[in-house]
Amino acid sequence: MKIQKNVSIGQFSWLNAKIYKNGGGKIGILYFPETKEELKDAVDNIQQSGKPVFVFGHTSNCYFGPNFSMEVAISTRYLMQYEIQANKVVCQPGVHVRKISKELTYAGIKGYSGLIDLPGTIAAAVFGNSGCYGCEAKDIVESIEIMRPDGSIQNLSNSELGFSRRSSALKRKEVIGVILSVTLKMEYGNKEELIMHAEKCHNDRKINQPGPANNLGSSFMSGTKTLRLRIMEKLVRELGIIFRLNSHQQFKILLRLLGEKKLIPYLFNLNRFMWIDENAHDMFKEYVSFYHKIYNNAKLEIQIFR
Repeated sequence: MKIQKNVSIGQFSWLNAKIYKNGGGKIGILYFPETKEELKDAVDNIQQSGKPVFVFGHTSNCYFGPNFSMEVAISTRYLMQYEIQANKVVCQPGVHVRKISKELTYAGIKGYSGLIDLPGTIAAAVFGNSGCYGCEAKDIVESIEIMRPDGSIQNLSNSELGFSRRSSALKRKEVIGVILSVTLKMEYGNKEELIMHAEKCHNDRKINQPGPANNLGSSFMSGTKTLRLRIMEKLVRELGIIFRLNSHQQFKILLRLLGEKKLIPYLFNLNRFMWIDENAHDMFKEYVSFYHKIYNNAKLEIQIFR
């Protein structure tokens, strides 16, 4: 098993290392298992030491604060093997969602066409019930195999995972364990329609979303807009019509009207924060406070480690 020591958070994180002064915090020991048995051994070693078990994939949904450090962690980036069987796919936890989704979609398997550009691993998708463009993990997962804190191995069916919007029993800590494998469903659909949908989703992402660098996708599960936000958005739309302003110009005006001019460089839209420099850490705190003022019952979708 590959092991690295004193790994900087900036080197490990999905986000650009330049946002971390001097590389940020440190991971004392970082395990890179390449087989299920090595993953089990790494988890067991950490549990035996009495330290918390942190397991990460691509970290594409994880924000690490500038001073966050861990004594030990596990990366699944080398656990990328999967086996396509008669009516299911058995995946190691580090399988890329977009890779397996594209392969299955172009083979005519339904449920994956909206996920062909989704960053992250299949285990992370299960953990957070990831989804976009009408496709969600809850609809494609048949079961998972996990290692419990006592070292026992357990299989959990889809219904036992307690999927809800961007959440699962694992994320809510109703079930504690490390995902060892994920079994996906295979059900054939109309191949041509699935490919058309996948290509439409791909093109929509290119036009309406930033590239994967410097952001972690949607920051929040939106909640409901406050009256103040609805009024301001209506006003900005009317100004846009009168002065023929594009969407980017309208968004900058909206932020100014809401008193958040300083956030303009850091927001692609109201639900997409961009970590572009070392000041982003402070600006993210400002952004979280601001978002809770303009949305009711908003919940963070990304995982935060401070």
